[in-house]
Amino acid sequence: MQFFEQDRNDSPVILGDVVDQFFAPVQFDALTLLVNEFQRLKARITEVHGIITEEKVSRVMGYFFSGNSSDQYGHSAMLRYTSSFNEIFNLDGVLNDLTAAFWSRALKQTDLLEHMPQARRNQWHECLNAWRQHGYKRGKNPELDMPEFNLDNLRTTIQGLMARRAEFLAERVDGIFRNLSRSHVTNTPEGFSKRMILNHIFSDYGTIDHTREGYIHDLRLVIAKFMGRDDPERATTSRLLNLAKAHRGEWIEADCGSLRVRAYKVGTAHLEVHPDLAWRLNGILAFLHPMAIPDSFRTRPKRAKACGFKSKALFDRPISNAAAGVLGAMEQYFTLEPSTSFRRDYDRKFVPNTLSVRYGSAELSKHLLDEVSGVLEALGGVPCNGGKHKNLRYWQFD
Repeated sequence: MQFFEQDRNDSPVILGDVVDQFFAPVQFDALTLLVNEFQRLKARITEVHGIITEEKVSRVMGYFFSGNSSDQYGHSAMLRYTSSFNEIFNLDGVLNDLTAAFWSRALKQTDLLEHMPQARRNQWHECLNAWRQHGYKRGKNPELDMPEFNLDNLRTTIQGLMARRAEFLAERVDGIFRNLSRSHVTNTPEGFSKRMILNHIFSDYGTIDHTREGYIHDLRLVIAKFMGRDDPERATTSRLLNLAKAHRGEWIEADCGSLRVRAYKVGTAHLEVHPDLAWRLNGILAFLHPMAIPDSFRTRPKRAKACGFKSKALFDRPISNAAAGVLGAMEQYFTLEPSTSFRRDYDRKFVPNTLSVRYGSAELSKHLLDEVSGVLEALGGVPCNGGKHKNLRYWQFD
């Protein structure tokens, strides 16, 4: 696989303070520990393979498979076939799976995979899984061959990828614009300053296109970094689009007024980015297309006097995305009462004018819950405990 290409010499430079806030620092000591763990597991796998494939062991393994092909309930066991000994204990497949798993861990630890442009993430995914395809032979297509996982390869790859962070950031923003707009950047000098029309966001059945949702989430990630906020969760993007779908024809603002979305019955959606952030995104687009976007769209615009989305200021003190995610997922509080129906033991009794943290969010940190409580109390909510469920919190409104 080719890790990195020739650097660009004729492109403007993205400032380091902009790049640094998008990526986690690399700790090479952690990479050394990762390689050592890989070597230990590889040695153990090779040892186990040698023991299992001994003639005295392999000749009787078929009886284990045949005798235990069903579980205690009569269901088929996890083995594909009772005679699949040679396939299951193939050493190449096990080591390929181990290598792919550790390359993925290395990229996640450095935060590089998360912030790569989608096309490069697809390239890595294809490389780490090409060996699973039927008929794959190493060396037949070198670009799809997974590199050996050792310290030299790991450090060279990570250093090369880190050196290209600015280009990755620019390619990611460019990928967002290409996939969210029907116009190419060279034909639309306004860049993110212009309303984007998104096709095929919703299917005929009302479901959300996963890939298109991913590009919208990428845009929210970049905006969050520029605003100094934490990264939003992917589930919050799904809730945003579902909310827009439920209120078709109405603008739904998100991320502290930095963008807004409006859905339509035909499955399309319109998206606008606030001018205070659009010009910064255009500046990154200019890294790849320096002659396409004029300077007027790469400088901070003057505040318009009219009242509207593009004229109002962004929030000075935005809440964190983590708190916004908890607030967006809150539900009406209910208690469990003995049921009068023979079909179930308990019924839900909803308490009017209440909001509670979802069950899956009940174990959040104290600081996050304090931030959520502060927002709800500012809106008039009174914090209460859950009675018997002391760890469950809810807020009562008038």
